Amino acid sequence: MGDAPEDTELEGYSDVNDKSSFSSKEEESANELVTNILKQASSLVLEKKSKFEPNLLQDMSCLQLGQMGAHSYTRRRCDSAGLLRRLGHLSQFEHNHRTRLRVNSLNFNSTGSKLASASYDEKIVVWDWEKGCEVFQFESGHSSDMYQAKFLPGDLRIISCARDGQVRLVEVSVTGEVMVNKNIGNHEDSDSDDSAAHRMSLVSDCPSLVLSAGSDGQVLGVDIREMKSESLLQLKNGYGYALPLYSVHSNPVNGNCFCTSGQDPFIRIYDRRFLSREKQNGELVKFTPDDKDGFYEIFQAFSTSAVFSDDGQAVIGSFNNETICLFDSSDPEGSPPSHRYQGHRSDKFLMGVHFYGQNSKYIISGSDCGNIFIWDRETEGVVQVIPGYEPLMRSDFEDQLSHGLVIEPHPSLPVLATSAHDNVVKMWMPVAEANEDEQKEFMFRTVHGNMTDRLTRNMADRLTDTSCQIM
Repeated sequence: MGDAPEDTELEGYSDVNDKSSFSSKEEESANELVTNILKQASSLVLEKKSKFEPNLLQDMSCLQLGQMGAHSYTRRRCDSAGLLRRLGHLSQFEHNHRTRLRVNSLNFNSTGSKLASASYDEKIVVWDWEKGCEVFQFESGHSSDMYQAKFLPGDLRIISCARDGQVRLVEVSVTGEVMVNKNIGNHEDSDSDDSAAHRMSLVSDCPSLVLSAGSDGQVLGVDIREMKSESLLQLKNGYGYALPLYSVHSNPVNGNCFCTSGQDPFIRIYDRRFLSREKQNGELVKFTPDDKDGFYEIFQAFSTSAVFSDDGQAVIGSFNNETICLFDSSDPEGSPPSHRYQGHRSDKFLMGVHFYGQNSKYIISGSDCGNIFIWDRETEGVVQVIPGYEPLMRSDFEDQLSHGLVIEPHPSLPVLATSAHDNVVKMWMPVAEANEDEQKEFMFRTVHGNMTDRLTRNMADRLTDTSCQIM
């Protein structure tokens, strides 16, 4: 299948083709944009293919001869584009019996044998995901919607954060009995009612230290041994108000460095050895996508998630203007992205992004259209679009600062755990091989539809902005 599908007229996008209110010059420009979208969608799905495919027989031979370790063999299986294209729905289980209380966090333990889920019901459930059964559950102690829960080394301690601004530590016995449940950190914003603690990161070379980022603009360093926290920094805007932070991630090979995303269009990298709240002098560099069309000024785009690659040499960031960008962490400030990934939608929620596979070969993100996107890191091509959920819509009690589709890659197997707008956790792994032509057709239509929808909304927003200026 080397060409785009012949029937490229998608229903529901009549606004793009309705040019009655345009001048001839504007109509010509609109036609050019529509043509470019067709070319881009075709290129992403059909042309920019993954260049690497492990040789299964050769790898098995190396494993049997002792030339390759079992762990490396397993990790290389995750690098197979063929397996990624076969990812399908394996099983699912309900975190609770209340559909509206969505699961907002998933986390595998270090070996991948257990999965922890956290929900708006303020409970944490630990699962044996292979058997599809609950191991135990407990009340987190939070008083509001939970945003994240993570296993600490040893699997008997879980740290969590929530909309109430608290960072809590729970220690359990092997039977699930809660031994300790304590608040060991607080995000507080005196200028706003919103003091949510959004995301946390474990520091690889300091197992007793956890970083947390919140709406108060602070990054807290939480010491597990001493059961206390300290503020490492507080990010503020030009008017002196706290600038909300939505994610924090520690460099896997250098625990002194971490990156943040927040309510401005920058991904910032810090070195905590040089941080002081008074001088804010620990920022090493900040990155933002090149702004050729003035999008960031007009629509006030911001970064929703940022994470380092396994080797710490790159950082990937997701932005609420439906852009995912890869930056080389050693590049100077002002450097453009080395790669850009497109085709999804992410303007309604705080959408996360992940590296996947050995040497961080792939990029994974959710999409407002309800699908799971996987891109090849180097070619930028769409490797797989998994039809996971219905299009994501905000409920009555959610806002734009609610987190979107949650994706948790398994630490060593080609397995994904996901959750979206309800109480269900879904597991995905390679299943029976799909029809290649049908799969490419679905991927093309999804990418084309998302890109067309973005064009429609951007054109409408620009017309509205122009009308307001005239008035």
